[in-house]
Amino acid sequence: SCPVAPELFQVSSSKFSNACLDASAKRLALRQCDPNSPTQSWRAIPTAEGVQLMSGGRCLSSSSLTLGPCSGAVKLHRHVAAFMFDLQGKCVNAKTGNRLNLVNCNAKFRKQHFFMAPVVDTAAEQQEYSRTEHEFLTSDGQKVVGVLDVPKGAKANTPAIVIAADGSHVDELELSWAKSLSQKNGWIVLSTSPWTVQEAAAVKAGEMSRMILVRKYTTDLSLVATRFRSIIDWLKGHRFVDSTRIAGAGFCLGGHNMLELANLNVPGVVGVVSIHGFFAPGSKSPARINAKVLVLHGADDQKKDLVDNIAARLDAAKAVFETTKFANVVHSYTNPNAGYDASSGSAYNPYAADRAYRSTEHFFLDVFTPGGAPYQYQVSEADRAKLVEEVVSYQDGEDELFGYVYYLKDGGNDQKPGVVVSHAWGGLHEHEQNVAQRLALQGYIGFAHSVFTKNEAQRAGGYNFMAKIQIVSKYSSDIPLYSGRMKAALDFLKSHDKVDATRLAVGGYCFGGGSSLVTLNLNDPAVLGVASFHGSLNTNMKSIENPTARVLVLHGNDDDNINDGPRGDNSMVQSEFEKVMNDNNMNWELTKYASTGHGFTEPSSVDYNILADRRSFKTYLDFLEKLFAPRVCFANKCSAAASEAFQNQSAPADQAVVQQTVAATTFLRTACTTAIDHPLWHYVARGPRRE
Repeated sequence: SCPVAPELFQVSSSKFSNACLDASAKRLALRQCDPNSPTQSWRAIPTAEGVQLMSGGRCLSSSSLTLGPCSGAVKLHRHVAAFMFDLQGKCVNAKTGNRLNLVNCNAKFRKQHFFMAPVVDTAAEQQEYSRTEHEFLTSDGQKVVGVLDVPKGAKANTPAIVIAADGSHVDELELSWAKSLSQKNGWIVLSTSPWTVQEAAAVKAGEMSRMILVRKYTTDLSLVATRFRSIIDWLKGHRFVDSTRIAGAGFCLGGHNMLELANLNVPGVVGVVSIHGFFAPGSKSPARINAKVLVLHGADDQKKDLVDNIAARLDAAKAVFETTKFANVVHSYTNPNAGYDASSGSAYNPYAADRAYRSTEHFFLDVFTPGGAPYQYQVSEADRAKLVEEVVSYQDGEDELFGYVYYLKDGGNDQKPGVVVSHAWGGLHEHEQNVAQRLALQGYIGFAHSVFTKNEAQRAGGYNFMAKIQIVSKYSSDIPLYSGRMKAALDFLKSHDKVDATRLAVGGYCFGGGSSLVTLNLNDPAVLGVASFHGSLNTNMKSIENPTARVLVLHGNDDDNINDGPRGDNSMVQSEFEKVMNDNNMNWELTKYASTGHGFTEPSSVDYNILADRRSFKTYLDFLEKLFAPRVCFANKCSAAASEAFQNQSAPADQAVVQQTVAATTFLRTACTTAIDHPLWHYVARGPRRE
C-alpha cells in the first residue's frame, strides 16, 4: 500500500494551501512552496523497513521530526490520492501556523494528509544523454539492479521501456539496444532482470550457474510476476515517465518474462516484445491480454516454442499480436556472443538482428502514439505534385501490356532501384498506383504493372467473379505464361533510363503476391527481393535454381487462404510454402497479424485493418532499405585444407574444420547484408568478432 514516489518530488500539505515540507532547518517544517528550492526537493530511498526521505543529503529521522544522517526508515500509508508519514506509530501532523508535530495516526484527519508532486530537475533537463545504475527493492523484499538510459531533454510524460535481459543478465546486447532506442527516439529505457543483486554477483563470480537462475525464473512464474510488477512500479515513479505509456522487450529468458508480463495485464503497459522468447510450461493467459504483443523468432529455433504455438496462445487470449519468423535463424540470433555456428542451436545473425530491431522500434512508436504511428495511405495532392507519372505500354510477345511509372521530379540524375508493384485479381487499379507513388516518394522508381491484357483487365475490373476466377486460373495453371508476364515487366523496368537495372524488387497484393513469388522462377540476379501482401502462398515455384533473392511474406493470421474454412482446407498452405522455401535454400521471413483476414491493405476491402496495413508497409520499406543498401561482407579466409575438405567432405579431414567452414559459408549466405548503422555494430566492430 506504499505509494510510488517520483524520483524527485515536493511534498505539500492537504490541510494548508501552498505549504510544503522544508528541510532548511534541523527540524522539519512547513514553508511556502517553492519549486526551485533544493530544501523542498525530496527523494525516497526504499529499505526493508520502509523508506528514507532525503533532502539535501539529510534524512528525516524514523522517530522524530529532526533531520540528520540517513538511518532507519519512515513508513508511508496511502489514503486515496494522499499519503501519511508514519514515524514509529505516530504520524506527521500539520498544525495551525504551518507548524508540525507528531500525533496518533488517524486517516480521517486532513492535517495528516500530504501530496507528492514531481519536481522538474532543470539541470537534468539540460544534461546530455545519461546512463545510471540503480538498485531498487521489490515487493518480496529483494534488491534487483537496473541500468537506466535517459535521453537529453527528457521531460514529464516521456514513454518508457523495460528491456528484460537474456540468461546472461544485462550486458552489451541489452545496453546497445537501450542506448539506440533512447537516444534516437527520446524514450527512457530501463535494462534489468528479475535476478537479485546477490544472484547476479554469484553468477559473475562463477559461484552459481546461470542455468540455475534460468530454470528458476521460468518455473516460478509467481516470482517473475512479483519482480516485474515491482520493476514497472519503480519505473512509473520516475519523475519523467508517463505511467500510462510503458512497454517492454526481452531476449530469450527476457522474452519469456515479457510474455508473462503481457499475461499480468499491468495497467499502463501498452505493448511487449518477445525476441527468441517462449511461454514456459504452466504459464496461464487471461481471457484477454490487453497489451499489444510482438513476437520475433527464428524459424529454426527448436529450443523453445515455435512461433506459431506462441501465436495460438496469444490468439486464444484475444491479444492484438504480430509474429515474425526468420528463415535459417536459430536461437540467440540477436546476440553477437552466440557466434555463428547454427548447428549448435544458437547463433548470431546480423541481418535478422537488424530486422528485429527495426520492427521493435516501430512497434514501440506505434503503441506510444495515440492513434498509432504516423501513416498516410492516400497520397496527398502536394506529394503527388512532386512526382512524374508515365503511362506506359510494353509487349510480352504479341500481347500488349500496360502500367504506370512514378519517380521524383527532383530525384537527381543517378539511377535508382526499381520496384515492381503487382495487382490483385481485380486487375491494376488505384491501390497499386497508390503504392507505386508512395514508393517513389521514398526515392525508388515505382512501377505499377498489369499482368492482364487490357481486355482481361476490363473483364476482371467489375463484379463478375467468374471472370476473375477464369482469368486468374489461366495464369496460375500456366507458369511459363505467368513467369513470362513478370519477365516482361522486369525487362521493361530495366530498360528505363532512371532505373538501376541491377537493383530490383517485386511486391504484390493478393494475386499480385503470387505474382511476386512466381518471379523467383526467373532466377534473375537483378531481383534482390520479393514481397507478398496477403498473397497466394501456394504459387508454383518449382523452377528456382539460383536462390539469391530474399522473400518477405506479410499475411493475416485469419486469412482463409492459410486456414481451413469457406475457401477449403488450406491449413497446410503455410507449412507447404515454408517447405518449398527451405528446400530451395531461400532466405525468407513471414509476418502474420492477429484478427486480420484477406485484403487487409486495401481500404475498400471488408477485411481492411489499418494497424496491419500500417505495420506491414513499414516492414516493407525497411525490407527494401536493407535490400538496396551497400553491403558490408566478410572475406572468406578459409585455409586451403578447409576449403578442400568442404568441397569434398568424403576426403579425410578434421571434422571440426569441416564444421567451421560449413558454418562460415552458411553465415556468408544468410547474413552478409549487415549495414554499418546497425545498433550492435559498434559492439561487433570493437569486439572479438570484427574479423
